[in-house]
Amino acid sequence: MKTRYVLLLSLLLLTGASSVQAGQAGCRIALVLSETSYYISSMESGFKEGMVHQGLIEEKNVSYLRVVLPRIENEKIDKEILRKLNETKIDLIVSFGTDAGLFMARSMNDGQIPLLFAGMTDPVGAGLLESMEAPPKNHVTGISYTIPPQMLFKFIHELLPSVSEVVFLCFPYPADMAYRSFLEKSISKQFVVHYAELSDQLVIPSKYLKQGRAVLGWYGLYRHQKELSEKYPGTRFIGTNISQLEKGALATLSPNDTAMGAETAKMAADIILRRRNINEIRPQIPFRYMIGINLPKAGQLNLAIPETMISVADRVIR
Repeated sequence: MKTRYVLLLSLLLLTGASSVQAGQAGCRIALVLSETSYYISSMESGFKEGMVHQGLIEEKNVSYLRVVLPRIENEKIDKEILRKLNETKIDLIVSFGTDAGLFMARSMNDGQIPLLFAGMTDPVGAGLLESMEAPPKNHVTGISYTIPPQMLFKFIHELLPSVSEVVFLCFPYPADMAYRSFLEKSISKQFVVHYAELSDQLVIPSKYLKQGRAVLGWYGLYRHQKELSEKYPGTRFIGTNISQLEKGALATLSPNDTAMGAETAKMAADIILRRRNINEIRPQIPFRYMIGINLPKAGQLNLAIPETMISVADRVIR
């Protein structure tokens, strides 16, 4: 699998230009997606809408080459994708999701093609950036996908005031390991945090499912929310993407994916239209978050959700 990724990315990077010329007609942008899930698609949609708002119109002064990276369980890379990547001269790369950002950045040995990432968990811990507090030095910047742990803890405390213990489901995904690191470095006065190692077998050890605990996760829970909700119907799952509500989560706190994509479009416009060097653009964390509440699930769990939470929620399933 790693070999296939390297081949794909090498072909893309060999076609790149050294920089993006401001106002260049037909600026060519590679949109590289980790997958085609809800949150990735929402970021991509927000990006394209944001580009139009910035005056960058597809087939007028910008063109896109869209690449969805194959997952480990996929077979061969489509030869037609390889052909297009090999023939297309890329001026800017925009990645959506942790895997896409990691693979693109690690393949950019000479840093010739600017890379904007959207929705990457912990770019500093992954070695892509030295700091989120300063402009980059390696032609890579963007918007990380994260929820400050204290914000998440505050949300759970207001949602479930009687809960004093939470369980974080640790799947073997880069994003999960990155967010676990965030949690382990944080200090919570409200909660004792337990870490449950999980695989795709989706078995949560019974010792972590004690009554009164809340169960949260990151990408792994997002990916397997429906199966876990069906397997453990009495569990208080707290999701980190609003789409998890329909899949059985009790509540969600998540970055606004569409807004994140639009903000990434502003960065792209800074590079393409406003002549800014990518190394002048400071990385960001999400600035808009969304709350979701699943009232039927709360009823199933015999929980009373505070009216204050319902009144501020962006989405409520009734």
